[in-house]
Amino acid sequence: MEKAWSNVNICLSSGDNIEQKEKELFKEEGETASLECTFSTSSTNYYIYWYRQYPGTAPEFLLFRGTYDYTAEFAKRRFSSNADKTSGRASLSILEVHLGDSAVYYCALQTTFLFPYLQMHWEHYKFYSKSKQEEKFITFVFLYRK
Repeated sequence: MEKAWSNVNICLSSGDNIEQKEKELFKEEGETASLECTFSTSSTNYYIYWYRQYPGTAPEFLLFRGTYDYTAEFAKRRFSSNADKTSGRASLSILEVHLGDSAVYYCALQTTFLFPYLQMHWEHYKFYSKSKQEEKFITFVFLYRK
């Protein structure tokens, strides 16, 4: 597996963590895909960010959820997310998946103590979408760095 690197400053704070377990998910074009991260934080103000990255390009912000919510304009129709501190689960849903959704997807946790804390975990997430016309596959890849 090829590793992806990003210039992200990581400040570790006791008790804060976010991770995504490796999964494979099979969907046909037009269906909904759900990607999930688990997280824990002692902060009352937290944000779960979602990004995607196409090969050879910079990561693209999709949305964040937490104390406040925001979704990029282009993502409002098909991308949605939930984040629940009690259950420790954060999910990204992509409606009506198509082959163009193939990308590297990242989840990140930001907490606000004295300064913002951003911890990105990268792990491989495979999502396969079978075209109704022909056999094609989408791979979502979460790479995970501790």
